[in-house]
Amino acid sequence: MERGSFQGVAAGLEQIMENTRFDLEEAMNQLQGLCLAVTPGRNIPTEIITDTRQTYKQIQAQLAKISGARQLLEGKYRQHYHRDSKREREISEIAFLAKSLYLTFEYTLQEMEAKDKLKREEYFEAYRQQIPFPWFSI
Repeated sequence: MERGSFQGVAAGLEQIMENTRFDLEEAMNQLQGLCLAVTPGRNIPTEIITDTRQTYKQIQAQLAKISGARQLLEGKYRQHYHRDSKREREISEIAFLAKSLYLTFEYTLQEMEAKDKLKREEYFEAYRQQIPFPWFSI
């Protein structure tokens, strides 16, 4: 390949990183909104849970795409790569925030499931303690 095509490929990879970063910011805003909708005291529709998990998977896929483009640029096209530290920092911050939001979301779901299970156990325990047929008791 000639030198100009290497520069073109490097520029294309940088453009992919930039476009994916904008998509990533959009998905991150959506994840934040979904995670804020999940609180322990509320009844959460399964669609919100599903959408939250799908959005997080989408964010992870976009981060992988950015990482792949970065690896190519830092490896094969390193002499044509102009590192953007601001973009790198923003992507790292988004990755950290997405992971912490998702972990908080999962812990909240686990807390809700544990409380629900405890309520069911208390209900069944109270039901078992009742005498099934009072006329048979001694």
